[in-house]
Amino acid sequence: YSFEDVFAHQIAGIGQPGDCLLALSTSGTSPNVVRACRAAREKGVRVIAVTGAGGGEMAAHAEVTIAPAINDTPRVQELHLAILHMLCRVVEAELFPADDRS
Repeated sequence: YSFEDVFAHQIAGIGQPGDCLLALSTSGTSPNVVRACRAAREKGVRVIAVTGAGGGEMAAHAEVTIAPAINDTPRVQELHLAILHMLCRVVEAELFPADDRS
């Protein structure tokens, strides 16, 4: 297998309809991540793309694209950290409401 197929093969092997793939790329054009997004959609896996400005090709394969309007790679990476922390908090709050965490 080529490097560009590594993530897609993982999705093909373990992805199930109803799962969700959180895919990150500062440009939205990384071949290995784009192929993983395509593979996910083919299996019925939902895709959330976190990219830089415009979303790149990943945006075409995602139900949700979070793309800060910035192209500077280090700044996009900093924003990705904040976005990922926020998404984790939202998921945690949904799955484990505060009254369930006693």
